[in-house]
Amino acid sequence: MKDRNQLKMGLVTLNTDDTENFPQAQMTYLGKTANVPLVQPYGLTSRPPEGKETLVAIFQVQGQEQNRLGIPFTPRLRKRGLKPGEVVLENMLAKTYMYMKENGDLEIVIAKDLIETVKNITITGVDAVINLNNLTINATQITINSKLTVNGDTDFHGKLSSNNKNISNTHTHVGVMVGPSNTGVVT
Repeated sequence: MKDRNQLKMGLVTLNTDDTENFPQAQMTYLGKTANVPLVQPYGLTSRPPEGKETLVAIFQVQGQEQNRLGIPFTPRLRKRGLKPGEVVLENMLAKTYMYMKENGDLEIVIAKDLIETVKNITITGVDAVINLNNLTINATQITINSKLTVNGDTDFHGKLSSNNKNISNTHTHVGVMVGPSNTGVVT
């Protein structure tokens, strides 16, 4: 049967051209070395790691050796123990991934930094818990439309107002019954 050799397995030995519509990688298969265009599904763009971790399924288009396409995968590094229907999008070398679980949970593990640039963010949920060592918010304005409970020490730097009244350390009271002058400034 002429079509039986249209699928071969190879190893990525070198990432080469990433400027064309299909990224190219150098493959070694059956004792041969050749550049092979890599086919990737819509929405996924990647460069496979070089070496023994990355296997490539190489397809000969129309049975012609020179017309080949490769689909890379890294079976040794992939996340294991998935249940039916679960999906993981991961950078296996950096150990960063998004895990869409069978029960509807989304687990995101980021090995280093999360850098987001967005126009607007809307999060709707029942509860949120954030556990951090430090949190810095740089904003022109923060509006909280809720009852606010603070457990722990609170430091304010700058003007503090309540119902448009200054209640910061320059706040004074007039007409105090004990004497004819204002109270002193709180320090």
